[in-house]
Amino acid sequence: MRILLFGDRPYEGTPWGRFARTVVDRAPLAGHEARVLPAQGDWSQPGNLGGLAAGAGGPIDAYRSRLRSALDAVVESFNPDLIHAQHLWIPAHLALETGVPYVVSTWAEELPAYRADPRFRIFTEQAAENAGSMVADSEATRREIVAAFGELEGRVIVVPDIDDSLEWLWQLYDRVIAQRRGDSACREADL
Repeated sequence: MRILLFGDRPYEGTPWGRFARTVVDRAPLAGHEARVLPAQGDWSQPGNLGGLAAGAGGPIDAYRSRLRSALDAVVESFNPDLIHAQHLWIPAHLALETGVPYVVSTWAEELPAYRADPRFRIFTEQAAENAGSMVADSEATRREIVAAFGELEGRVIVVPDIDDSLEWLWQLYDRVIAQRRGDSACREADL
C-alpha cells in the first residue's frame, strides 16, 4: 500500500511529525511505502517529498491553492492508495477533493479553531462527513468530534500509543480502502 501523509503545519518537534516519522520508518517493515508532503521547510527524513512553504497568512483561497497544487502533483506522481491528513480542516478537505480514500488525524486544538473561524467550517464539516476514519489524539478530542459532527458511523477512534505496533494503523488503512472500493467483506463492526 502507498500512503501519503499530508499536512499544513510544521512537522519538526510536533506530535504529527513524530507520528509521520514513525509511519514512514515502519511502513517498509509491513510491506508498505509511506511518503510525507511536509508543510514547511525541508523535513529531511526518508520519504520526504520536498518542502512546501505554505505559510498561514494570506487569503484562504490562495493558501488552499498552494496546498492543492502541491498535493495534486504528489498524488499524480506517487499515486497513493490512501492519504492520511494532518488536520480536519483544509488538509482533509483537499484530500477529499483528490478522490483518494483518506484518514484524518484530529487534535485538541482543532474544534476551538473550527468554532472561532467560520472560514474553516464548511471544509471541516465536509471533510468529517466524508473521511474514511478519524484518529483522535485523545478520548476528550474524540468526544468533542462526536459532539460536533455526530457519531459518524463509528469512524472516530483514539490513537493507541505510537510506540506500540502500528498493526492497528495498517488494518485501519486497509479497511478504509476496502470500504471505498465497496468491498462487501469489510464491515463497520470490524473497525
